[in-house]
Amino acid sequence: GGGGGADLGWGVAGGGRGFGVAGGGGGLGVLVQGAGVGVGGESTCGTGVAGIAVHEEYLASEDGSKTHLCAYVPAAAVSAPVGTVFIQTPYNVEGLQIKALMFASAGVAVVTEDMEGRFDSTGTWDLWRNTPRNSATTAAWIRSQAWSNGRIGVTGVSANACGAYLSRLGDP
Repeated sequence: GGGGGADLGWGVAGGGRGFGVAGGGGGLGVLVQGAGVGVGGESTCGTGVAGIAVHEEYLASEDGSKTHLCAYVPAAAVSAPVGTVFIQTPYNVEGLQIKALMFASAGVAVVTEDMEGRFDSTGTWDLWRNTPRNSATTAAWIRSQAWSNGRIGVTGVSANACGAYLSRLGDP
């Protein structure tokens, strides 16, 4: 991180990627650094707002596909890990940016994920077969992050609700 801000390590395999929340003076800034960019070379995660770090990641699944996710982490998580709202979608994570920023502004982390085979995720879209497996992979990733207190809640309507139901994350 820069400007006196703390640095959180994302703990992802394959390199020293990370992000920091830059601060100092009168307020917080945001530094965004991701593992890659979406279709067309632009991130579909957005840029966040003051006090919220945004990170883009691709998680490998058991079948070799990669699911695309965006993590929105409030600055407070630097000193005290927070719970996470996890939202999976076949409709494109880009449409969840405002909802994610609203949750993160309230002090919880948010992870949005394109379901396998949809938008920036690779593989074959099969809501009923792939979603439970990919949910477990993403939940393990969330729980391994320095900013996570291990508690995960899910939300959604329509197919997003199916993703929430199928995720079966155990205790929140």
